[in-house]
Formats: sequence, structure tokens, C-alpha cells
Amino acid sequence: MKRSLSLALVFLWAGTLLAACLPDTSSSDFGATPSAAAPSATATRVWFPPTATATRYLPPTVTPTPAGQLRYGDILFADQFSESNDWVSGSFVNGNVAYDDHKLNLAVSTNGASLLSLRKNTAAADLFLELTILPNLCSPADVYGIAFWVVNEQHYSRLAFDCSGQFALERVKDGRTEPYIPWTPSSQVPRGGLSPLRVGLWIGGGLVRVFLNNQLVAETYLPPAAGGIGFFAESHSRAAMNISYSDLQAYAISPADYPPTPTPTPKPTKVPYPTQPTP
Repeated sequence: MKRSLSLALVFLWAGTLLAACLPDTSSSDFGATPSAAAPSATATRVWFPPTATATRYLPPTVTPTPAGQLRYGDILFADQFSESNDWVSGSFVNGNVAYDDHKLNLAVSTNGASLLSLRKNTAAADLFLELTILPNLCSPADVYGIAFWVVNEQHYSRLAFDCSGQFALERVKDGRTEPYIPWTPSSQVPRGGLSPLRVGLWIGGGLVRVFLNNQLVAETYLPPAAGGIGFFAESHSRAAMNISYSDLQAYAISPADYPPTPTPTPKPTKVPYPTQPTP
């Protein structure tokens, strides 16, 4: 009897001790996985912030003006090439400059040579010239045209044509040509000669406009200058060439005749892309 009571007490004590070691299952959170704490928001550092893309800059342009809407003043002179003292003429090593039936003819006889005839006692910064040019005889590479702002035979600007149907606006400096407007094909320029070309050259405030057969074909701004006017012919072939100039009128140009100066488009300012503050 005592042995049975002793065993009962041992089992009771062991059960009590085991119950004390088990987890408490009375809580409603038993078996739930604890959730991780939500991280606090942290700003991302931008090491190379993008900048605003600049708008493409376009230089100011001039609205083309039809020849009939040109502004110019009174006539300065009308030259029918009947007064032999108005232009430099005569026989030269490279050919002849001569009057013939109200025309001034430039005939180059030497390959690679040129002639330049200047109008005497004539100089201007701004003026509007109109005249007719007739290539009587020329090869595709031969060049002829109008000289303006002439300082001397080595320094002037010129409107040039060739016998392949192109025109150019150039500066002659120390006898070498530099392009303002490079050689440009035009259906108005006769090919091979024997067709007249009516030319208008409007110069005012540095703006130079070129009209061929009453059509505006080019315009550009040049550094303003002043000087004489003349005609030239250059042979670039083995054959002779002959160019006639006739029916010349020159009109005055004043600042009131200048077109409105175009307003330049301002260059956009680059604005840095805003970045988030560093935490």
C-alpha cells in the first residue's frame, strides 16, 4: 500500500513539472508568425540628375520679298552705255572692253584671264541695281557678273554667274575668291549663253538680295562696306568669251528702305532637374 502511494505521488509531481515546461496555449496568437516592422521611407539619392533638354536654336531668317514689293528711292543714274567716258574701256593684254549699240562688251581672249571694267566716279554703300546681261559666247566653266563695293582690282565683292547655269555671291580679297553664297544652280541662269538675263542687286544695311528675271533667288547679310561698281568676265576654258551688259538703272537706298530687323530667337537657359533632398 505504501509503495502504491509513493508511486502515485511521483507521477503527480512529474506531471506538474511537465505542465510547467509546456508553452502557454491560452493566448489567441498561438501559431501566428510575427510580422516584420515596415521599413521607414528613405529618399533615393540621384547621383547624376538629368538636366532640361535645350531647345534647338535657329538663327533669325528674313521673309523673302518679291521684286515688285522692294523699297528703294530715287534713281541715281540710268546708263544706256552711250557715253564712252563713263566706263573703263579699251584694248588690254587679256582682251577688249568696248561700247557697241548701247552695250558694254567684255571680250576675253586669253585662257585663264579676266577683265574688270569699273564705272568712273561711282561709289556707294547702299543701292539697287537693275541691268540686262547677255552671254554672247562662253563655255560652261566661264564666269561673269557684277562687282560691287570695289576698293581696287584686288578687293571687292561680286555677284557671279557661270555658263553652266549657276550663280554665287563672293568676296575677292588679294585676287582670291571667298564664297558668301556658294555656287548654286538656278533655272534662271542661261546655260551656254545667247539668252538674256535680267538681274536685280539690292544692297541695304548689309543685306544683299539677288533677283533673277524678277524672282528673288538669294539673300544674305554681309558686313556693310562701300565702294565702286563694275562688270567682270573670266575665261576658264580654251575658247574665247564675250559678255554684254546693257540697260542699267541704279536707285538710292536709305535706312527707311531697310526691312525690319528680325528679332533673334533667345537661346534657352538650361534649368537643372530638381532632385530630392538628402535624408
